[in-house]
Amino acid sequence: MAETTTSQDYLTSDDLKADLSLTGQTFADHAITRSITAASRMVDQLCNRFFYQDSVATPRVFTPIRYDVLAIHDLVSATTVKTDVDGSFAYAQTWTVNVDYVFHGANQALIGWPYTDLVYLPMTSNYALDPTIINSVQITGIWGWPAVPAQVQEATSILATQLIKRKREAPFGIVSYDGYAMRMGQVDAQVKTLLAPFQKHARGIA
Repeated sequence: MAETTTSQDYLTSDDLKADLSLTGQTFADHAITRSITAASRMVDQLCNRFFYQDSVATPRVFTPIRYDVLAIHDLVSATTVKTDVDGSFAYAQTWTVNVDYVFHGANQALIGWPYTDLVYLPMTSNYALDPTIINSVQITGIWGWPAVPAQVQEATSILATQLIKRKREAPFGIVSYDGYAMRMGQVDAQVKTLLAPFQKHARGIA
């Protein structure tokens, strides 16, 4: 049976084997699996976000820095949105979508991007976002991305290939590609280009 990767990896072993012309070979399975996982986490670090999807809904808490918009982690779907009104972490207020709030980026979701902001609806809501209360908003949902973007998969393949080549051919950090030498100290320019649209900068999310 072909070796597979974890649900948090952005390629399968078969994907990378095909890229390396190793389909049907097993001698490098362990190195391939480890390189895929390492490359996937490198992508996460470069982009300051992860692209896999949580398997179950979990709660996360956020502190608003504005009264109208709440920046959140990448979200696929929400089960509940609740708020704490007195600093007791009781989260007694349960908000209703399209009455108390909407998630900004509905059009982004249609093209495979996650929700990144909760927007308060002052005209219809009886509640409010309160920046004076720490961790006052609790959102339970599926965190991550709806699907791994093709660019992320390609960048992961490039990085995993470099890791394998470095491990097998370059103990001092030099990799040979068709007679040319390449030092591994810097991120591949093509990887940077592929990941540029997905890089997330800190926005004061608690």
